[in-house]
Amino acid sequence: MAKQDGAWATAMIWQKIRRYFVGRSLFEILIVTIKTVVGAIRGLRPIELRARWQLGAFDRQWGTETTNVVKRRDLDFPPEESANFNQYEVSAPNILQKLLDIINLDPTEFTFVDVGAGKGRIVLEASLIPFRRCIGVEYSKDLYDIALTNTRLFVERARPSVRPEFWHGDARDFRLPPGHLLLYLYNPFSLRILDEFIGRIETEISSETREIYLAYVNPEHLKSFDSRSLWQKVSEVPGIAIFQLRA
Repeated sequence: MAKQDGAWATAMIWQKIRRYFVGRSLFEILIVTIKTVVGAIRGLRPIELRARWQLGAFDRQWGTETTNVVKRRDLDFPPEESANFNQYEVSAPNILQKLLDIINLDPTEFTFVDVGAGKGRIVLEASLIPFRRCIGVEYSKDLYDIALTNTRLFVERARPSVRPEFWHGDARDFRLPPGHLLLYLYNPFSLRILDEFIGRIETEISSETREIYLAYVNPEHLKSFDSRSLWQKVSEVPGIAIFQLRA
């Protein structure tokens, strides 16, 4: 198993290097390299080091890799859709507890769905709360594979009472599981994709009666909800907007 993990990690590194160079001129490579170096220097500031240390606590505890940013260029989105999807960034520590402090719900009665789950960290954290079910939806096959590897490591060591689940594909094609839902979106895609995703949810559950909350983190496209009478904003704090679908 260790050899397989090593081979997988090596393949991912070479794939990332290839994507870094393909399609770029020497000048573009130089500019990106300079930006990377400058960013690395800025990252040595004490405040940045402290923030990264806090973000990395989960991985140090469970042996996973969920913290490192993955730029959009380094992801395997279809070329015609790439501009509509954002890079991978891990959510802030304790954000799930923050959500539960805002929303008065019993997590054991709700399925948690992370739309744009990336490497899977929030789904893994949700399984420790636990929610009734914990599902991650991810379009990038690269990130989906990382999430599965992280899940194997996490389950072996944390032994959550609810096993994390992951679904690979376009969120617009994902069928909502039955029962009460808490949908979590960490600004995963563009306004157009968000509009289509929200519209499909409304169509899919139009004849059903159940509780559905949507937590929109780093809500870049809040205007998507302005003309949607079915969604009621129940709370808005810095960086988070929470909506409930009207029955």
